[in-house]
Amino acid sequence: MILTPENFIHYVSGISNRFQDFENPEKIWQTANGIMLELGGSALNVAVTSDSGQEISWARSSMTKEWLEHYQAAQYHLVDPFVDVLMTGKAEVTADCGTLDKSDPAYQLNHDLKAFGYGSLFATACRNMASQARIMIVFCSAGRLADIESSIGFDRLRIIHAVLASWGYWRAD
Repeated sequence: MILTPENFIHYVSGISNRFQDFENPEKIWQTANGIMLELGGSALNVAVTSDSGQEISWARSSMTKEWLEHYQAAQYHLVDPFVDVLMTGKAEVTADCGTLDKSDPAYQLNHDLKAFGYGSLFATACRNMASQARIMIVFCSAGRLADIESSIGFDRLRIIHAVLASWGYWRAD
């Protein structure tokens, strides 16, 4: 889907309306994944910190089982710049996969993402106004960041992430 200034407001209104009748966390997760697929994404990641913001309370991903097992076995959370951004309270992080120089601590993670079929990641994070908890939404794509910018636009994707984050305190219980 290509989002333009002309169709964007209608699209955002429509995705927000899709969530209105859902109380089931699984249905919300399925809907959020469907939205990412409509936009040309290949997976969705969501992570939420504890109320104190000191640790990751929960995370959920629709990346492949093979990738998630590889990530865990390689202990990539120790060098993952997305985890760092979530934990330090920064607002955004992006990555074109397969592009980092060997001197970067996340080199192997970045290149393994590419080997597993992920071309880029675009994440935004925000803080809960009532606590120090933060939520991060990650749009995963087989394409490059330049492809996302031309088809969706980062400003529009940030707004879509905000809509998802407003429903994002959902998880499988």
